[in-house]
Amino acid sequence: MYLFKKKVANLQNKKHSTGQRALFFFWKMLYLFIFLVLPALAGYSFGDILLCFFIMHVVNSLAFIHFLIATHLCMETQFPQTDENGCLPYDYYTHQLATSLDYSPTNKIYNWFLGGFNAHAAHHLYPKLPHTIYPEISRIIEQKAKEFNLPYNKLSLPAAIRSHYRYLKMMGRASQHPFIFETSNKYQHEYLTKKKNNSCNRAGHCTGCDFRTE
Repeated sequence: MYLFKKKVANLQNKKHSTGQRALFFFWKMLYLFIFLVLPALAGYSFGDILLCFFIMHVVNSLAFIHFLIATHLCMETQFPQTDENGCLPYDYYTHQLATSLDYSPTNKIYNWFLGGFNAHAAHHLYPKLPHTIYPEISRIIEQKAKEFNLPYNKLSLPAAIRSHYRYLKMMGRASQHPFIFETSNKYQHEYLTKKKNNSCNRAGHCTGCDFRTE
């Protein structure tokens, strides 16, 4: 999919060498051989192989969604928009804090099992540091964020998953609240999903309440 696209997110005119393309197809073919052909050669039925292949991908996808995607697509994180000059409102470091969610970042069991993805602010702010020290770094990040009044989002894992599904539900109702796409404040997002009787306009004001964009 991405191999033939000229523009993916902020990557534009990305070119791949012939060697890179060859390696891509080689590893894909090897992957299919290991998971589909080898089991068939071992005597398993093709139906059982496809069923297991399907279950494996479902489990992998669910793990990816709940452990990783929830760290960005949730009610707590912000989605800053660029101005007319294409500039974001925050510097790099504040942007990472505003757009990321930590769940139990100081929990060493989560940190070991997930490789540090639960401490997502540290993951983005210090990508070259080992995840084994993320619990200690996360404590400092949270402390300094409060000290300098910077955004910092933290929940438990169950709360993060619930927040992710609330966000999906909100996106499904976006046509009812066009104002949702013009705000990047977490409280505004949650407020608009709960206030079914309020109508929101594009001026940044929610009719029937005293709630404005920041």
